[in-house]
Amino acid sequence: MTSLYADYPSYCQYPKIADKCDLNIEIGKWYFPKFKLPKGKTAENQLREMVAKSALEQYGKLTPEIQTRLDYELDLICSKGYASYFLIMRDFIAWCEQNDTPPTPGVVPAALWFPLFWASSTSTR
Repeated sequence: MTSLYADYPSYCQYPKIADKCDLNIEIGKWYFPKFKLPKGKTAENQLREMVAKSALEQYGKLTPEIQTRLDYELDLICSKGYASYFLIMRDFIAWCEQNDTPPTPGVVPAALWFPLFWASSTSTR
């Protein structure tokens, strides 16, 4: 490091940031950012409501086939604890829409496109 910043010796005089950190991450535990939800709502409820609303807007009427597929996908997402992750990704998509920035598969992993299709307004369509 010293040779890399030979022209800036003061950069190497400070203690390493890593030596100042005390971080313990429990293996097997999920760490998601806090997603602000309406009072009395869980992430699962919020995701299901967003998907249901958007699917109705998209199709007008949900056939048993569509409802079965939505239920399957949402049950899987919620049972694995990913509802808040999907809400966060939806928030990213909303920001992209508001800032004229197309969300790409680099922004949204491919596995999320199907459920987010119904949770989002237009970007994933």
